Amino acid sequence: MKLVLASKNAHKLVEMRDILSQLGVEVVLESEVGVDVDVEETGATFEENAFLKARAVMEASGLPAIADDSGPVSYTHLTL
Repeated sequence: MKLVLASKNAHKLVEMRDILSQLGVEVVLESEVGVDVDVEETGATFEENAFLKARAVMEASGLPAIADDSGPVSYTHLTL
């Protein structure tokens, strides 16, 4: 399975690949599938913002997408 990471951050890509490659999932940056989406993070929570980003990249790429949104503490939500 291939997932698009709704991020332009190469460090996040390394983290996601480390986690998901063990499950046989290929993770690519949105730029690798020709997508460049800027999403206004209007959600009230980290989870809502991650959902907004993943949905926008999924719609633009036609592929499943994953996103995260981190706040001031080391807390991350993943949305598929």
